[in-house]
Amino acid sequence: MSYVETDLGAVWENPPPAPTPPTTFGRIITVLAYSSRFTAPEVGAIELAAQGSGATAATATHMLRRLGWASHIFLDDPRTVAETQGLEAAGFIGAGRADEIIGDPVYSNEVIKEARIAYGLPLVPTAHELAQNGGKGYASPSEIPNG
Repeated sequence: MSYVETDLGAVWENPPPAPTPPTTFGRIITVLAYSSRFTAPEVGAIELAAQGSGATAATATHMLRRLGWASHIFLDDPRTVAETQGLEAAGFIGAGRADEIIGDPVYSNEVIKEARIAYGLPLVPTAHELAQNGGKGYASPSEIPNG
């Protein structure tokens, strides 16, 4: 890239390409969004197990405590992946559910406050937003209405 001097001043001779807008909402979600990816029976099994003793109870208790300590969940964090897979291995969630919980796309109503601001979304999802994609919100930034 270089500049060319003109009567109007310096201009790009070969301007850089325009930035590509993001196609997803990323992989960081709220704790509530992560916990909402589990069904009520799955949450019940985890909470019930946490009241017991032994290794299974320790797995459940650790997971619940970690959620209480977290400000957000990074779905690609190796700890998040391992703990979610551990819940599946322990039988708290069904076969294949860990991949669904971790791998499902992130919707607009799941993203953290800073991301909502960056995408120009109000801090609280609007009725229009929540009416999209079966109540999940926008599936990608390109679905956000302008203005």
